[in-house]
Amino acid sequence: MTLAEIKKLDAGIKFAPRFRGERVPALREVLSLGKGKIGVMIDLKEEGEDTRRKVAAEVRKYGEPKR
Repeated sequence: MTLAEIKKLDAGIKFAPRFRGERVPALREVLSLGKGKIGVMIDLKEEGEDTRRKVAAEVRKYGEPKR
């Protein structure tokens, strides 16, 4: 799926009706919002150096790479 398609999904309805309409965040959104508050564990499902490089760049730019 593309990011645009994923962003249209409802991430909350399966948990409870009050979470209806919650959208799936992008990695950079999770890293930015959680910075200094939570640890983030990333499990890559797609293999390849290009994917690892892109994820590492997002962590360096938006997250806390030393954590």
